[in-house]
Amino acid sequence: MLAATQIPLELQVLTELKEIGRYVRERREVINSSDRTNSFGPVILEQNTDLIDQTLCHLFNLACARVPECHAAPPELAIVATGGYGRRELAPFSDIDVTFIPAREEDDVLNAIIKDMFQALMDVFMYGAGMKVGYAYRLFSDLGQLDHQTQTALLDMRLVVGDEILFSVFQQAYRDHCLVLDFLHTKHVERLALLNRKGGDNVYVVEPDIKESAGGLRDAQCVEWYAEVLFGCSRHDAIPKLVERGILSALDASEFQQAYEFLFTVRTALHCLSQEARDVLSTERQEAVALHLQYADTAEKPAVEVFMSDYYMRTALIQRTTRKVGRRCLDSLLDLGVGGLASENRAITIVDYEAAEKDDAMPFHAVELAQAYELHYSEQFIEDEAAFIRATTGSPNVALCARVFNRILQAPHGVAKALRDLADSNCIDWLIPEFGPLRTLIPYDPSHDYTVGEHSLIVVEYLEELRHSLDVRNAEYQRAWNDVTSPEVLYLAGLIHDIGKQWPQKGAHADSGAEVALTIAKRLGWDGDRTAKLEFLVRNHLVMAEISRLRDLSLDETIREFTRIVTDTDLLNMLYCLTWADTHAVGSGIWTEMKSKFLGELFGRAQQALTAMSEEGASEEQVFNYVPDLAKHRERLNRQLSHHNLPQEAIHEHTVRMPAQYLLNTPLEEMYLHMAMINRLRATGLPTVDFKTEFGADYSEMAVVTYDDPAPGLLAKIVGVLYALDLNIHGSQVFTRESSVSIAIDTLWVDYRGKPLSTQKRAEVQETLRNVLTRRLYLPALFEKRRKPSKQQVIHRAVLDSTSSDRYSLLEVRAPDEPGVLYRLTSAISGLKWNIHSARVSVWGSRVRAAFYVTDVGGGKIPDGDIERLYGVLPREEFTRRKIGQMPRV
Repeated sequence: MLAATQIPLELQVLTELKEIGRYVRERREVINSSDRTNSFGPVILEQNTDLIDQTLCHLFNLACARVPECHAAPPELAIVATGGYGRRELAPFSDIDVTFIPAREEDDVLNAIIKDMFQALMDVFMYGAGMKVGYAYRLFSDLGQLDHQTQTALLDMRLVVGDEILFSVFQQAYRDHCLVLDFLHTKHVERLALLNRKGGDNVYVVEPDIKESAGGLRDAQCVEWYAEVLFGCSRHDAIPKLVERGILSALDASEFQQAYEFLFTVRTALHCLSQEARDVLSTERQEAVALHLQYADTAEKPAVEVFMSDYYMRTALIQRTTRKVGRRCLDSLLDLGVGGLASENRAITIVDYEAAEKDDAMPFHAVELAQAYELHYSEQFIEDEAAFIRATTGSPNVALCARVFNRILQAPHGVAKALRDLADSNCIDWLIPEFGPLRTLIPYDPSHDYTVGEHSLIVVEYLEELRHSLDVRNAEYQRAWNDVTSPEVLYLAGLIHDIGKQWPQKGAHADSGAEVALTIAKRLGWDGDRTAKLEFLVRNHLVMAEISRLRDLSLDETIREFTRIVTDTDLLNMLYCLTWADTHAVGSGIWTEMKSKFLGELFGRAQQALTAMSEEGASEEQVFNYVPDLAKHRERLNRQLSHHNLPQEAIHEHTVRMPAQYLLNTPLEEMYLHMAMINRLRATGLPTVDFKTEFGADYSEMAVVTYDDPAPGLLAKIVGVLYALDLNIHGSQVFTRESSVSIAIDTLWVDYRGKPLSTQKRAEVQETLRNVLTRRLYLPALFEKRRKPSKQQVIHRAVLDSTSSDRYSLLEVRAPDEPGVLYRLTSAISGLKWNIHSARVSVWGSRVRAAFYVTDVGGGKIPDGDIERLYGVLPREEFTRRKIGQMPRV
């Protein structure tokens, strides 16, 4: 059988694969010898390419000879070179990429030849010549689903041997399937991403990558690829086409070709000198390459500087050319393939009004295309779209619009902008008419900066920002985002989580919104799993925020109740991200690092529990009702704390006297700090105060160690001092070390004007606290000195719950947010002889919600009926919202 390439006689006589492999290895050694100082890049590239072509043709002839059916007719099979080998730019130690294209999939003859050829490729090139071989098997049916890298490789495909007609038909079919804008945009984005990994779009790096760095061979190849796809031409016609269309001048083209050849010359020299596939032009190799390319010293510069100056000049020229060609190609009039739409100057426009009118989902298609290719809308399109929407009568094609909308939600980028575009054009009402009224609905909550609909769109924006965030403070949230199995569910939940606020008469907006979410999911054609997740997120979008801010997260029962609501890690990940975005979107100043701390703590403990139950097979009882062996735990703590050079008797006393909740939840470093503070307390008789601020936090953690008061009220005194000194309190945790003289260890999370406490403020807090706790200063005098008026505290509501905790009663109070509210609440609670074990405070607009874990003097729970005693000292006042007309809002 005749081959497409003339095969040398010395190769034709070889029939054993081992001999052919030896032949290829020896010929490559000669072609790519480091002694060839008189050879230039293109020459070596051609010789390497010819050697592989000749060998492939010979192997094909041998394979056909071994299949009797090939004697009657040539096989309908094309063997194609792709990538650099396909461009005839095979560098000395680069990989070779070969693709088999059969006319049919189920053909015994073709399969026999391909199997024979595959084995020959491995034996000759990989094992015999020590080359890396990439191979592929492509059918006509594959052309509609090729990834971008495969599309690029096939763009430069070249027939080496086989059926020329089959190859021509396949090549044309490939061109027909190649979407111009999709290829251009994807290549542009891919190139930018690679440059970012390679140090940025800067040619002036000390050790450039000849192939991948800015202005390198990959940039030069992009110029040809852009032209090939845009004009449907061959690689050899690419540059002339750019000149013909006025994208490049003749001089631009000439200089570009020279720079392109220069880079290949440098690359082949580097390969030959290093005798490996090395593309980074390292400083220790630059001088050798300069010498190999016969650069000489001048009076002003050594040879290596002359060479590198040439290199930077050429790569800068390629970089400029690539940018210009890419920009002008993307700005060309490009058919978008649907709805009569096209892109010109990166703006969507309608070029076929008849086709646009027939497309029931034209606005959705436009948004999807703008999202996918980072396009904007021409002024004419905006007018045409408005007219299209006005002319749309009756029900639109909901099923078609839903399919496009689902793709928009599932896209990796641009979801937030796409949803805003649909909302601004009112097209979102075609699928989610319930969303429309939210754009103008005020939230009746002064903490919100925007209407309900605008807030919802901003939530989606924050979700997308979080998904792609580079802020290390968001790393934990981003890890959770990356584990979300259905991003479209999270995005849609963000959009409709407050949709129930337009029906206040139906009760809690989360519940009414969840019912509507089921209807929306059905309209979008979602399956049961996604529908259930959407309904869950809408119904429970407030749960994680409320629990993290108002519950004691060190208690197992808090985590147990939370995981009974959030039953798997996927729901947990989505709710975690939604809570972050929802809080950020409320308004400026709402999100704080304190909220992040508590939210992260709840997420971590819940994740640990859910993982134990799902992956380790532990039951809820095993996870939450596990009673640790405190004796062994104390022994372990004693050993670990002994490394801090503390007296053994002091360690033993601390671990024996402190409650189990403290021992199980307090880090060793904090225990060591508390023990040191107790020693100072005993030595001086004065309360000790310590502060800690995590890096980047906007709050300080404050520890107070003092002798406990015999009657409840210690926390109220501490809070009173902080109120007098204008500190904001976010929460507290109280532990008592029981002994003949009890010692209180209180931890509070505070800030001063939204920032951590300064050194000066810390000193002021410590001195004032010592004076108050040692009765050298009384709170009334302190309040008078600091001009803090005394007033009676009113509350909107108080609830006493004895079921949420195993050991404590949970008292939740809602009251107006005003200076000193937490002091007055703690003071009133202490006045009832109730002990406060922990407190959490959350402020929304003009209201504060505070949660206290309390017991009576004997350590028992508070009877529910005792709430009336609280109302006796904290009178109740109805909370009224601002209203419009007579419509109440909840």
